[in-house]
Amino acid sequence: MAPVAVPVSPQQSHIVSLKESVVTSTTTPAESQVQGAHLVIGSPATAQDGTYQAAIVSAGEVEKQMADRILDEATTLAENKYANVTVVLSTGDYETFAPRVAELLKLIFPALVPSGTITLTNLSTETHASISPEITLNGYIALPGPASTITAQKPAYSATTSFSLKKKSTTTTPIWSTTPSEPSSSSSTPAPPASVPLRKLAKGDKSSKKP
Repeated sequence: MAPVAVPVSPQQSHIVSLKESVVTSTTTPAESQVQGAHLVIGSPATAQDGTYQAAIVSAGEVEKQMADRILDEATTLAENKYANVTVVLSTGDYETFAPRVAELLKLIFPALVPSGTITLTNLSTETHASISPEITLNGYIALPGPASTITAQKPAYSATTSFSLKKKSTTTTPIWSTTPSEPSSSSSTPAPPASVPLRKLAKGDKSSKKP
């Protein structure tokens, strides 16, 4: 039996394309090499249009949070826990959160394990251009990806890590230490014995008188 074409409205087509974009962007090559949990961050708008649920289903076992709860500090993300964080917002969300996107990136950064990745989906050309500088400013390394997403990685090392380098000793040798050493006491001439003061004879001492 020949397949039957099912008409799709423009709105349904838009939702399907968003879901496909989320599905293809929730798993990155870096994620398979890093151990950690997967967090999907959504919004009421993406929960309503189905893209948030699509990201959760495609990622498998994940933790779920809402962007506004993180920004309002109603919830705190555990440090060094997530191998991947997927941010699923709508175009309207990015306009609403535009002044706070940098703050969201800053709050997510410590929650990622070293080499963990963050993926922001459903980006317009303008949103992509405005968010891209914030990626590097907040310590991430930008990774290549589709124009509708931004994928970035937390460095494998912490930017605050300090390295202890042992400096070579610069202590100068005293000049007198370079002069020839004096002969040891064993080879030198013995010193004469100390003189012992003679006892003064008391006046009237018989031993001092001649016989």
